[in-house]
Amino acid sequence: MKNKIVLSIAIALCAVAIIFFVNSVNTPKLGTLQTTGENSFWGVNTQASSSVGIYATTSILTLNATRQYAQLTNTGAGVIWLGFGSSAVVGTGISIATGSSYTINPLNLYKGAINAIAATATSSLSILEK
Repeated sequence: MKNKIVLSIAIALCAVAIIFFVNSVNTPKLGTLQTTGENSFWGVNTQASSSVGIYATTSILTLNATRQYAQLTNTGAGVIWLGFGSSAVVGTGISIATGSSYTINPLNLYKGAINAIAATATSSLSILEK
């Protein structure tokens, strides 16, 4: 019985040590990520903007084998739809509402071409890529 208690305590201490180590790794926290400039977590970023039309797909990001991060922000008046590796189609895939963003990060990393199309009116898209 005494051995089981000692073993349980040892396992608990190991679990606490692992949790402490994982939480102490220097990773950016949500809301505090500096995304531009020399000192950002991602390094120097490329920033651009694009006008997204309603009648034809617009290429917004080309294939980038070294992409680590991208943020696409709808700064226009209409919903924007994204196409990954193919033409964007209204009502299909991922949409970005006015004032909203879509983020590509290491958890959902996509390095291929991205296209966009606006749902109702020509719209604007702010693009940040690393």
